[in-house]
Amino acid sequence: RLFNAIARQAIEEQDAIGNLIYGEVSFLALAYILEKHVPNCKTERGVFYDLGSGSGFTVLSAALLRPKFKKLGGIEILEGLVSVSNEILTLYRQEVLPELPFAQQQQELFLTQGDLAKDCQWADGDFIVANSTCFTAELMQIMQARGKELLKPGVIFVTLTHQFDDEETWEL
Repeated sequence: RLFNAIARQAIEEQDAIGNLIYGEVSFLALAYILEKHVPNCKTERGVFYDLGSGSGFTVLSAALLRPKFKKLGGIEILEGLVSVSNEILTLYRQEVLPELPFAQQQQELFLTQGDLAKDCQWADGDFIVANSTCFTAELMQIMQARGKELLKPGVIFVTLTHQFDDEETWEL
């Protein structure tokens, strides 16, 4: 509840056009997505991204669920959410990480601010998740074009609610 209140405040402060909505992928839904699609990854020690990462919950959950990911990152447009998510990441590093196996302690984790329509900080991804429920059609088209241009073949890109429409480039 506290994070939802923080998210609402961040949206009110930064959403000039009124199309931002906050939502998270549940732990069990993410576990299912990873279990279904990770075996199709071209690399075992891949790079994971959550686009529109909000609280960072999906990034931290993926780190716990898939210790073989070597780098996990979240990209969020709202400055207030990035600030709070980095506080959560600091707590994770202090309280959880020391209790995990050595391989997981070596994972590179980060949560950063970025505009998915302008930046492509996720170009090195092997497994990308976008909870695209609140993404505009225009943003989906931009991400599809940027992904087509910059991602290497074989990347797993999971979108929720809205999907890409270029069947020649993406396996839908």
